[in-house]
Amino acid sequence: VTPLIWDTLLDYDVKKAEDAPTLPEKVEWNADHTSLTITLKDAKWHDGKPVVAKDVVTTLKLNALENGYCEELIGFEAFVNGETDVFEGIVEKDEKTVVLEFTSPNYMFDKGLANNNWCILPDHVFGGKSHADALIDDYWAKPIGTGPYMIKDVNYPNYFTLTRFDDYHTGKAGIKDVVVNIYADPEAEIAAMMAGKLHYLANKNETDVKAVLDANSHAKMLTNESSFTKMLQFNLSDAKGAREDLKNVKIRQALSMIIDRQAVVDYVGAQASVATTYHTFNHNPDIPEWKRNLEEGKKILQDEGFDFSKPLRIYSSVQDQLSIDIMDIIAASLKEAGIEATVNADKANAMTILYETCDFDLYYGSINGVDGADTYYLFDSTSTYYTKWYTEALNKSNAERYGTLVKKAASTPNEEEQQSICDQLQVMATEDCLCIPVWHRGSIWAMDDRFTGYDSISDDWKASALVDTTTWKLVD
Repeated sequence: VTPLIWDTLLDYDVKKAEDAPTLPEKVEWNADHTSLTITLKDAKWHDGKPVVAKDVVTTLKLNALENGYCEELIGFEAFVNGETDVFEGIVEKDEKTVVLEFTSPNYMFDKGLANNNWCILPDHVFGGKSHADALIDDYWAKPIGTGPYMIKDVNYPNYFTLTRFDDYHTGKAGIKDVVVNIYADPEAEIAAMMAGKLHYLANKNETDVKAVLDANSHAKMLTNESSFTKMLQFNLSDAKGAREDLKNVKIRQALSMIIDRQAVVDYVGAQASVATTYHTFNHNPDIPEWKRNLEEGKKILQDEGFDFSKPLRIYSSVQDQLSIDIMDIIAASLKEAGIEATVNADKANAMTILYETCDFDLYYGSINGVDGADTYYLFDSTSTYYTKWYTEALNKSNAERYGTLVKKAASTPNEEEQQSICDQLQVMATEDCLCIPVWHRGSIWAMDDRFTGYDSISDDWKASALVDTTTWKLVD
């Protein structure tokens, strides 16, 4: 529901098959792509205040501090290191205009801007506040945005209601009120859709959605290939307890040969496919198909000195039944090679396990692809925690090796050349085997056929799509 409450600067227009401004009137590059000018629409916040350039400046500064976004802009390091409060590369030209200044030509920044979904936040709430204070501000209890809906009531943790924002800059939403139900139990969520108590249910497995269709005559199923990839990421940090043998690339490659991805896909069903590499919309189709080779993998482990006496510790912060079953399948395939695996699904202590104690060898997690330069999310850290882990996990030579190519892709105006560089990045990441892609999950929705005008299916590899709420209708 995020895009219903907040606007971003750019989004992906499915109908036009291109990135499109949402909150800005226009977004313009200069001739050599070293400067991006953002001119805002006459839009309003839900509290009636006008959207101004300071809102964009404050949002980008907070994002830079939170996750390293905007590192291509002039003055990034000095700002995030606390040397100055001024971010030189983010300039408020006037009340409606922001200019972003880059250290070198950048031809991929707007793609990331459209897909990363950074919501613009109000300067009249966050202006002048530290990053730490912004994270715990009272604003988050009932936030305001600039989107087509504003929050009406919050009944935590059961539900919250949205009501139409009549002053929305692209027109009124077709449906006045929306109730967003929150279910701690996935089975209760399915049961509610079966009973007709919900009109929309997102990202479920095929079995559950088919059960909904059998019970609810108004339900229909929507499917789409997705960039969503489930993978096992190696702990390559220098933390106490981290395995030295996993720093051997041949051992990582051997484990990738041994894990039975096809068994996982067979269990998940039609919405799944075997992951050879991390899928993005810049995906390299020439990377060879994965084929399991148990004996060869086991031989490499023996030759390279893998310690079979230590159990391989797998951690998953997701506790749904499907993930638990997949962990069992992965552990069983490792056992075929003589490797004992232990599975930890302690969700409550995820931050401590992942980023402080690093008490795992493989982390079962997921990512949603943006573009080829974000191969395996090596250069798209999602939080300060991840930045810390990533910095420890990759040695400087690897960071420089990948980073050089990422910068080269961003500074290349020709899309074919960009694609070629992204292909090379994915080959490198596959060979380095910093993580093991296991399976791609197709997106499956259940939706009431009386709810019309909602196109939830975006382009294959786009993380988000422009939402046009003016077309929404609900027929009794």
